[in-house]
Amino acid sequence: MNKGNKMQPSMMLIPSPGRHRKNLRLTLLCLLIVFFLIGYHFLSIPPVVKAAGSPDIVISQIYGHGGNSGATFKCDYVELYNTGTSPVDVSAYSIQYASSGGSFGDVNNQTNLSGSIAPGQYYLIQLSCGVGGSGDNLPAPDKIGSNTDIDAAGGKLALVNNQTQLNGSCPTGGSIVDLVGWGSVPGCSEGTPASASSDAAQALTRKGGGSVAR
Repeated sequence: MNKGNKMQPSMMLIPSPGRHRKNLRLTLLCLLIVFFLIGYHFLSIPPVVKAAGSPDIVISQIYGHGGNSGATFKCDYVELYNTGTSPVDVSAYSIQYASSGGSFGDVNNQTNLSGSIAPGQYYLIQLSCGVGGSGDNLPAPDKIGSNTDIDAAGGKLALVNNQTQLNGSCPTGGSIVDLVGWGSVPGCSEGTPASASSDAAQALTRKGGGSVAR
């Protein structure tokens, strides 16, 4: 028997407690980094802005007495309202007006919009102003539009999801987001046409301050 070839006892390497603690710290650090990146991703997501053509935008007020005797304001105006829960980009929208017996398609009666409307908020568009007329200045408008002179006795106003001119006396189609008629405009309105307002202090107002969409 060769005594010089003795079997050496096997040794099991046991990690030191310090190494366990170091590995645990590295694991916790990695988890913290992952949670931070996930949280930053969600916090940095911008609010959803609905695409053009959102049915949440409605015409809430129309005022055609601007500058007249007894008028509340010097300028005609149109007000829009966002009935939804998300901002809506209206930078591709337009409002287009026609008299009660006239046709759409006059560039002077079209105002192209800009910006966006937050949920539950209004968007004021200033139109024609009476020179030296009675009434107060409007609050700061969101858009100063064309020199459209709205006839309070009767007319038609379309909110359109593009800036292409409408044609005809009563246009239809998917680009029309809202259509309001007042006075004598048989059939050219979403729902029953509103009664014309003879009171220079009053605007045509949608029910609920604009919150009743139809």
